[in-house]
Amino acid sequence: KKVVGKMFAGKPVINVKDYVGEARAAAATLSAAHAALTLSGMIKNNQKAYVIENDTVRKVETDTKEFKNVLALSYATGGSYCAVVLKACK
Repeated sequence: KKVVGKMFAGKPVINVKDYVGEARAAAATLSAAHAALTLSGMIKNNQKAYVIENDTVRKVETDTKEFKNVLALSYATGGSYCAVVLKACK
């Protein structure tokens, strides 16, 4: 929450670690693949996500049909992270 809370305030955050747990390499790979499949429409439009608002995190269902860009982010203990922005193709 404190790392990205202000950046993502009010925006849905889909966490693939809900599916694969803390397997860091798997979660990082799946994060990018999930983002690509979401943008392509190959994954259902209503997905579970987290929304950060007013220092609280709540789980919601979000409509991803209109997503144009997705930030795939993976982070680990010690402060290391990697990030990539995927853009929907027309």
